[in-house]
Amino acid sequence: MKVAALGEIPIYTFSDFFHFLEIFVLRTYDMNLQKAPKRILDIGANVGMYSLRCIKLYPESQILAFEPVASNFQRLRENMAGKGKRGCLRNQGVSNKSGSAEIHLHPVNSGAHSLFALSDAKGAQKETIQLVNINDIVTEINAPIDVMKLDCEGAEEAIIMGLSKQNAARIGAMVIEPMFGLYARETFLERLSELGFEHHFQNGLLVATKKHP
Repeated sequence: MKVAALGEIPIYTFSDFFHFLEIFVLRTYDMNLQKAPKRILDIGANVGMYSLRCIKLYPESQILAFEPVASNFQRLRENMAGKGKRGCLRNQGVSNKSGSAEIHLHPVNSGAHSLFALSDAKGAQKETIQLVNINDIVTEINAPIDVMKLDCEGAEEAIIMGLSKQNAARIGAMVIEPMFGLYARETFLERLSELGFEHHFQNGLLVATKKHP
């Protein structure tokens, strides 16, 4: 697919096409922000469609993208090549602790790999991945994060529940693809409120923004 200001974005699989449609055509993840974000954290970057969308929308932004699965990460690197120092890419997953873990690989959908067993993909293969603590990431950045995107197939619960209030204060807004079938919806939303965010649902996604004083 050819996108203005980005050039060609390779589409190899139906999964690629679906994510391109969702992010570039339907603009599902676009947010109504008061000002252009300078720093974006893309957790669960997959092959980079969201990061590429942010580069198109916010030419001055810096993006830190995390993708734990080796095959996806290779595609992410290829798609982000030539974007200069705009994107910093890490072959890691994000959670409430650092270490290694096994991720279940969906045989068809590259965006559905999950730390949780896949009920719709019996016999799915596994891959050992590296995890990093969300608090270590925010502390390392040591600067305001304007937008944090979470599309990590259930791992968003550990991230939000483990995020400290001090580090949450550095995050301006979040766009989250929730998987409430894997954890309690109300507990998750209550935690967002405790961290200082109000929320609404938009295009099936959960958008969290700082509460007004």
